[in-house]
Amino acid sequence: MNGGFPKSSEGTLRADVAEFQGLYGAFEFPERLLQKIWSLGYFLREGLVTTDGRNLELIEGGEWNRAGGGPDFRDAVLRLDGTVVRGDVEIHFHPRDWRSHGHSRNPAFDRVALHVSLFAPDQGEALARTSSG
Repeated sequence: MNGGFPKSSEGTLRADVAEFQGLYGAFEFPERLLQKIWSLGYFLREGLVTTDGRNLELIEGGEWNRAGGGPDFRDAVLRLDGTVVRGDVEIHFHPRDWRSHGHSRNPAFDRVALHVSLFAPDQGEALARTSSG
């Protein structure tokens, strides 16, 4: 295992699967499962706060983009500190995955209004930015 990503059968690192230590040993957790949890709303939705301290309310989670080629969810509707925001949602294990997946340089991700990650950012880690800033 390297950087939280197990190797595939070909020995290459896989960014779409993370390995976690569970009660009975290690298990693999696909990023697709995080997307499914978001899609179904199987998470605590009250009291959400962004890493920069804004109150977040999820009005509509967006349409799941299972085909790939862009953000995980399209056309979400959020309320940030009382202001309604429409845009896309991208989901990762770690905040750093935004840059490692190349989203910061890809215009297809410029409409992302919310970057969701399972784990909190590392101390001093920069927030996600789109190619348009």
